[in-house]
Amino acid sequence: MTVSTTTSTITYIGNGATTIFSFPFIGVNASDIEVTYIDSSGTETILNPSQYTLILNPAPLGSLWGIGGSVTYPITGSPVTPIKVGTSLLITRTVPYEQTVSIANQGAFYPQAVEKGLDLLELQIQQLETGLGYTLRTPLSDPYPPKVLPSYDKRANGYLAFDANGQPIISSISSVAPSPGKFATPRRIVVEGTTTVNILPSDSFNGVSIYQYNSPVTTIQLPDGYGPFPVFDESLNASTYPLRILPPAGKTILGHTEYYLNFSGQSLTFMDDNVMILVQ
Repeated sequence: MTVSTTTSTITYIGNGATTIFSFPFIGVNASDIEVTYIDSSGTETILNPSQYTLILNPAPLGSLWGIGGSVTYPITGSPVTPIKVGTSLLITRTVPYEQTVSIANQGAFYPQAVEKGLDLLELQIQQLETGLGYTLRTPLSDPYPPKVLPSYDKRANGYLAFDANGQPIISSISSVAPSPGKFATPRRIVVEGTTTVNILPSDSFNGVSIYQYNSPVTTIQLPDGYGPFPVFDESLNASTYPLRILPPAGKTILGHTEYYLNFSGQSLTFMDDNVMILVQ
């Protein structure tokens, strides 16, 4: 059969209700599907197959593979608790990078075996292309493509930057940090009820301390700029009333359109790396 689908991964954002997640790409075998849970802080955990139910759609008559399937997660708990808002589930095809089709010289020729080998090559290429799409790249028209990154000992505790020739260098933390005591007191904001708080570029380093009471749903809008923008849950309410963080226009937070701070007393720092908003 031909390989008409071009994707090899799909991500679902938790909504507190959905437990069955479909995927549209060829699954090949159950062992070739990987399911990853991403919590609200962006920590990824590859799930054990015993934690979810996987269904691969059967191959149509005359075809080698079935197209798509579904993952049911979670399957344990009484009652089952669907993944929450601010978390996500990633379903990925992970076909091994091996070539297992063997055709003997002057032996029987099976066109289906050749087709299977070609299909698997295409699936492997799709996986590589998907991974490449999440890397930093320069245009092919760039006359000076970047050199390799400095070694690990030079990268340690530093920030990636670029010199006047556009080549990668490592900038030390001390070169971008403020002088001691320059920003001693964070901006404190007290909110009640549903409200949106706009963080200001001037909040960099000293941060924003949010005190919420009663039953608010506080939304924090990050500004344009590189930050850092520290946000602190001063009220210790975030486990009950999460703080909803929105990126500036055209950006994402760790690839998502919103981020939830839902650990009481937690302080997080948001930084723009010119591609997306990172969380520390």
